[in-house]
Amino acid sequence: MPKNCRNVDEMMNKYLDGELSRTERTQFEKMLRNDPSLKEKVDCYRNMLRCLKAFRKVRFPASGLRQARAAIMRRISAL
Repeated sequence: MPKNCRNVDEMMNKYLDGELSRTERTQFEKMLRNDPSLKEKVDCYRNMLRCLKAFRKVRFPASGLRQARAAIMRRISAL
C-alpha cells in the first residue's frame, strides 16, 4: 500500500462514493491494479457498504430492537 495511507484512505472513500474526478479515478484504479493489498481493502470496504445498505432495509419490531442490534453487531464483527 502507498506510504501516505491517510490520503489513500480518503481517495478510497471518494472512489467508493463515486466522488473522484475522471483523472483521480484512473489514477486510483491504476493503484488498485498494482497493489493487491489495496484492492483487498477496497473489496472489503465495498462488501461492508453492501451489508450496511442491506441492514437499512430491515424493519425490526420495537420489542426486538435490542436483540436485533446485538445480532447486527455480531455480523459486523464477523466481517
